[in-house]
Amino acid sequence: MLTIAGSFLFITAKSNIKIPIANTGQGWSAASNWGEGGIPASDDTVVIPNGFVLNVKGNIYNSGKPKLVIYIYGVLDFDPSGKIDLANFSEIHVLTGGSIKTNGSSSELISINDQIKYNGHLDGNITGPLFSDNNTGVSPNGFIPFHVLPVMLVQFSPELKNNNFQLHWTVVKETGLNNYELEGRRSDQPWTSLQNYMLTGEAGEKITNEFKQTLPTKGVYDFRLKLINQNGQVSYSKIISVNCNHQESLIKIFPNPANSNLSIKYGMFLGEGQIRLANSYGKIIYQTTITPGHSANINVSQYPKGIYTLLLNSGNENYSEMFFIR
Repeated sequence: MLTIAGSFLFITAKSNIKIPIANTGQGWSAASNWGEGGIPASDDTVVIPNGFVLNVKGNIYNSGKPKLVIYIYGVLDFDPSGKIDLANFSEIHVLTGGSIKTNGSSSELISINDQIKYNGHLDGNITGPLFSDNNTGVSPNGFIPFHVLPVMLVQFSPELKNNNFQLHWTVVKETGLNNYELEGRRSDQPWTSLQNYMLTGEAGEKITNEFKQTLPTKGVYDFRLKLINQNGQVSYSKIISVNCNHQESLIKIFPNPANSNLSIKYGMFLGEGQIRLANSYGKIIYQTTITPGHSANINVSQYPKGIYTLLLNSGNENYSEMFFIR
């Protein structure tokens, strides 16, 4: 079972990306202005490019309100009585340099889930960076300032089968970013860097990445992106939370039986803690501190043959595994 709580700041799930190619006739509501597939439909991501003006005339979605994520780099220009009526979970991002323009009419509206987020009379012309969704206020407070991340995620697809978790995403590179990190944690542990991704190519280029991980034990796992620009400024995406209901031992011991070296794989989501070895009488014969990471190695060649128990403690959690030395 997979439960997603929250979303990245720049995400739509398995969406089509719609970019206008012209602004003739009725603007947004003219299918020919969008090319193949016509005007944006539910679950699409809309990108209005820098330097492009797109008109909004009439009530575009007077039935069947779509769920859209809209990125405005250029201009969304309302003509009198223009209205965009969107479904719940829609998002509107007015990026730096982007704007929404109006003739000052109270009939020029943007609504999300029947809440008016933009009113041409009350809000006037607005410029980014601004953001609106179902959780922001209503006009004239329907848009709030936000910090622009130097990368835009336009596709995100999580999948969990048993305890095998996969993240797939597509980023559009922005100016001033060369790399970013995916971070993860168990919800009660510190953040750990899972993987670093290099961004090559020019600004505006799409780059697809994926991350695969076995979630070692049931619980809630968090994921986020850490973004560092060329000036050393750090930004974080919103957090994705995944509820794993599959139970599996946190510790992997190999080889078992062991005769010289014991390798322990304990999962990258584990925080600081201790590893101890106990003999068959329960006496602790070895102890060491672990830091967040993937593995540890212990020389067991000096211990007699027999049955032993490896004890791992991290925070409020305790795990144990039996192994043999021969």
